[in-house]
Amino acid sequence: MGISEEAAWEYGEALRAMAARLETRNIKFMRLWDLLELRSHRFHQGNQESAKAYYLEHATYIRRELIHRYSDAQSNASVSVTTDEDWAATHATYVGVLARKAAESTESIATQMIKRGKAYSTALRANLPDYVRLSIHDSSGKDKISMALVPNPREKGSIGLMPWRSVIAIDSDGSYRTVYPDQIQDTHDLIYKNGQPYFFREKSELFHWSDSGLQVTFEHLYPCGIIIRPVHHSTSMRLIPMQKVRHLSNNFSPIVLRGFSETHDEDVWVNKGHELGKILTWAVTGTIFKVMNLREESRMANNVTSNESLPMHFDGIFKFDDCEDPVTGEVKKVLSPPGYQYFTCLETAPKGDGHTLFCNSRLFFRFLPVPWSLERLDPVTWEMTNGGFWSNVHKGLPLIMRHPVTNAPCVRWHSPWDSDRTKYSTYNIRIENEDQSLTELVEKMVYNFRTCLRFTWEKGDLLVNDNISMLHTRTSYTSNCDREMWRIHLD
Repeated sequence: MGISEEAAWEYGEALRAMAARLETRNIKFMRLWDLLELRSHRFHQGNQESAKAYYLEHATYIRRELIHRYSDAQSNASVSVTTDEDWAATHATYVGVLARKAAESTESIATQMIKRGKAYSTALRANLPDYVRLSIHDSSGKDKISMALVPNPREKGSIGLMPWRSVIAIDSDGSYRTVYPDQIQDTHDLIYKNGQPYFFREKSELFHWSDSGLQVTFEHLYPCGIIIRPVHHSTSMRLIPMQKVRHLSNNFSPIVLRGFSETHDEDVWVNKGHELGKILTWAVTGTIFKVMNLREESRMANNVTSNESLPMHFDGIFKFDDCEDPVTGEVKKVLSPPGYQYFTCLETAPKGDGHTLFCNSRLFFRFLPVPWSLERLDPVTWEMTNGGFWSNVHKGLPLIMRHPVTNAPCVRWHSPWDSDRTKYSTYNIRIENEDQSLTELVEKMVYNFRTCLRFTWEKGDLLVNDNISMLHTRTSYTSNCDREMWRIHLD
């Protein structure tokens, strides 16, 4: 395939560095020589330069030995690609990639790759018999489980492209996909990180802040969200273009603004809120809700100011407007939650203690399992009965509503929350016009790692979240720390 041994080594090292940086403690890596039980490699485990030199010198021989030891002399790779559906699918992928490279003898090269792949598969079964094998290639599921590293945002069941033969493209709706570079070079900008090409992002003025006198970087989070940092650490939040932040939040929430100065200055913070939108005032909390642990034990206390975890929800489930029917003249109460949340973080809990969770509606619908679909969920309504601080009964709540800016479908939900989970307000949820099993499904989906971001605050963070396209909650806190953040709602 034209990949040098050094490039292959550096690719593996970059993956190991990524796993360490992301603190993915359950991912372990193997070298190819581990499948051959070569004693000599053990002398190089503690010295990366020595290990690299050993690999570059012996990689060709290690692969040759792997094929010699684990190839089936009676097996014919050419026959396998016509009789085995898994190898046929993999072979077709290889041929497609080689054809794009304008390689000669694509069929012959692909068949040789199949021969090596079959030996590798046999080596894995022999050395790791108790493990489940995952694969980035389509398969029947007989010998391995196929999975997409970057699920196609619009095509369910698609494995996508091989990561080392494709690039990541981030589209204007916030979705990620794997593509060949020549497919999007006219519509997307190439983004660099640490001087290296990193990904492609759809062209948009929302990512250009120089006209506000700002140099910033954008870190896209998985499965959703962006962290925006100033290049110069002394940059004041006064310069932030809040309307661009607002528009970004419609598809990329939550938008985290990290590393700016003056984020604890209440007047500056509120003034920037006015630039973001119309600030709302609540009867109980006023304009600014200062969220901290008040250590109140009464059932009538507000659970938000406790150390407890919270149910998944959207803000403003108790906010209704009077709307007159243009035909009948009848006045009805219509749910009218605020459009945006705006936070500043003054103090955080110790690292690892407490996370804020954000569920993305677009991803919720992308990963809905059969037989559920947007069309089936669209007419669903639900009822909520709650006691304590938020005592009330609401009926006819729509599960789906359309976003006022993007017109995308958005989930409207509040998790069931009984007395086993809280000493404060309880919430009983009932589906009004569908199977009650839908409650369990929605609960699984809104906490799924493919739909829900686990976010850790840092002191000084600003955060803007679209309250229509997103649901949110938090995990519990184990420490009795004096964490604090301020929140404003806006339209």
